[in-house]
Amino acid sequence: MKKTVLLSIVFLFAMTSSFSQSSCSKFYPLDEGSSFQYTMYDKKGKPDGVTDYTISDVSDAAGATTATMQLKFTDNKGKELFNTDYSFTCTGEGIKIDYNSILPKAM
Repeated sequence: MKKTVLLSIVFLFAMTSSFSQSSCSKFYPLDEGSSFQYTMYDKKGKPDGVTDYTISDVSDAAGATTATMQLKFTDNKGKELFNTDYSFTCTGEGIKIDYNSILPKAM
């Protein structure tokens, strides 16, 4: 299960590298209350865990859009393993993510 959590976080980091040359609105829903979900599967094709993302706050200032994303990871039995908020800022040059806020303090 730790491997699945780590893979989810690595996937998030990998996705952000592709954002730098595009508008972030193509990759993140920048409307408060918007949400999306990723389901991870094991080698047998059975669900291994689910990551839910929800935009909880969006603000615009000085040509940049800053949003707060709630991230919740649950295992295949529905048990919540961690829940955290992180912020990211979209500018004309790309996306900046506060990676320190992604990992829960317990990790």
